[in-house]
Amino acid sequence: MRFEFLGGNAALDFANTVHNHGNENPEDDLQAWSDLVLWGKEAGLLSDRESAAMFHEEQARARRRLRSALDLRETVFTMFDAAAKGNSVPSEVIAQFNGYLAAAFSRMQVGQQKAGYRMTWREGNDPGERMLGEIVRAAAELLTSEKLNRVRECAGDSCTWLFLDTSRNGKRRWCDMQACGNRAKVRRFRQRAG
Repeated sequence: MRFEFLGGNAALDFANTVHNHGNENPEDDLQAWSDLVLWGKEAGLLSDRESAAMFHEEQARARRRLRSALDLRETVFTMFDAAAKGNSVPSEVIAQFNGYLAAAFSRMQVGQQKAGYRMTWREGNDPGERMLGEIVRAAAELLTSEKLNRVRECAGDSCTWLFLDTSRNGKRRWCDMQACGNRAKVRRFRQRAG
């Protein structure tokens, strides 16, 4: 697996495809259309068949779609970064997100299941649009839920990853204890020993 999925929510995982967000030289995992397709497959939002077909997207269209996806990612990051810092999401960002939400919901419908009803995607939806629609849906559900106050930004020195704090006491500080958490522990140990 090439990507890490530590956010606890598809929208947060999508935002986390940028490392050191806002820094002078952020590292972007989504440099090309093929990266986005691979991310969607690893995230479980695209089937093997869908991702294989999407790898052969016409280049100009793929570039436009990647640009649109990256714009969505920036909107998602801005919303949840504000929430993680205890700030209100700027109204212009909410307006931008509502555009994505309207487009996604225009491709959805309610479908009957064995035990009730659920939102489903209309037949014939483009897999790439559906993948981004799932990210939008995950973001909207989190933004409007009680879990919003559990969105955190990693406390690592240069890490800006977002995650849903599901710890019992709500005091989780790092996106991943094995990476950012251990680096912080080593740094504190060296400072005390130093």
